[in-house]
Amino acid sequence: FFFQAEDGIRDAQESRGLGDVYKRQGQKGYEQAIEILEKALDLARSLFGEKDKQCANIMILLASCYSKQDENDAAFDYLQKAWNIFEEVEGLRSESCAVVCVEISNVYQKKDEIVDAIQFLDRGIKCFKDIRYQNQEHLAELIQQLGNLYQKNGQQQVQV
Repeated sequence: FFFQAEDGIRDAQESRGLGDVYKRQGQKGYEQAIEILEKALDLARSLFGEKDKQCANIMILLASCYSKQDENDAAFDYLQKAWNIFEEVEGLRSESCAVVCVEISNVYQKKDEIVDAIQFLDRGIKCFKDIRYQNQEHLAELIQQLGNLYQKNGQQQVQV
């Protein structure tokens, strides 16, 4: 685990140590976050192997940092790698795969590639529904976001 007391999070599952702290600092901290998260990813790979969920979780954090810096290709690359790990380890119908789909959709939205954003957000929502996702408020927000994307794409009459 990459838990560190300095980040103020006491749950190792929610923490990736200092990289997470820098990520929360905003634009200034993204370079530092990427540096630390890359080190954490290297360590996770050496400890757990290339195809471990810990590696995939760190990749999602890296993707978030790159996305915030408008380095969408790097973000997409890490999300694709995380997707492949989760697909192999957990299967396509998992919360992890749903999260990656939503994140990929967010990257496509930033690139203004609305059709692809719709496709991945829809896939993520379906995964969440298939696993009977408990956070209904979050699911409702995602469905609203999907509706907004359809509207932005000129498809007001689509049933979500």
